[in-house]
Amino acid sequence: MFKECIDNILVHYKICSLRNAASFLRTHQIFVNDERITCRNFLCDSFSDKICVDNKILPPAKNIYLMMNKPCDVVCTTTSDKKTLIYDLLPQELLNAKNLGKIHTVGRLDYDTEGLIFLTTNGKFSNFIASPQTQIQKTYFVTLQNQVSSSQKQKYTELLKEGIFLPAENKSPAFTTKKATLIWKSDTECELTIQEGKFHQVKRMFAALGNSVEKLKRIKIGNIELDKSLLPGEFRALTLQELNSFIQN
Repeated sequence: MFKECIDNILVHYKICSLRNAASFLRTHQIFVNDERITCRNFLCDSFSDKICVDNKILPPAKNIYLMMNKPCDVVCTTTSDKKTLIYDLLPQELLNAKNLGKIHTVGRLDYDTEGLIFLTTNGKFSNFIASPQTQIQKTYFVTLQNQVSSSQKQKYTELLKEGIFLPAENKSPAFTTKKATLIWKSDTECELTIQEGKFHQVKRMFAALGNSVEKLKRIKIGNIELDKSLLPGEFRALTLQELNSFIQN
């Protein structure tokens, strides 16, 4: 479905390191579906393709694709001295399962942002979702600190539709946002759909408009909405139909 480079698959199976993958492919007998492979960028699927390393067939490794309702005050990094890691919310038997690659988040949500996030073992899938070229839309439910009048709502909507300049912040350079869609729910609540996912982007967009974000929740990625039955910290597997929605688009 979302094929990976053979070098990543070899790393998942702990056969070689990513740094040594190129030389390993040249000096060892690597076959995919009986075809000799020497290029580290060769794409294959460790579940459906037959991969043979030095006359040993690798056991099938099924990639996993999860959606989680990320709680606030949880970080998407792999280490933190003070805050709960998103990986702490996953069962150890899943994290330590054999024939699975390393589970990682598809992009990140800030520690104080909640809502929809994907976790997967498939780097090709996460790169596809995060790539600027695919322009996968993300929708957020935003609660603002200051009330917005009817005339201000119209101004916000028009400015974000045209694209708004955001000054540099920390290591994120200044840039002008792509077209964004705003749907108002009340004088302080709205749904914002963007095409990028830059550092603190939603917060920076409303700061540029003279307001500030009090609460932020991602509710949709592409055509996939956050499952309303998931409580904060709960997760489930993406369905085949949900995965196929990205391929079709």
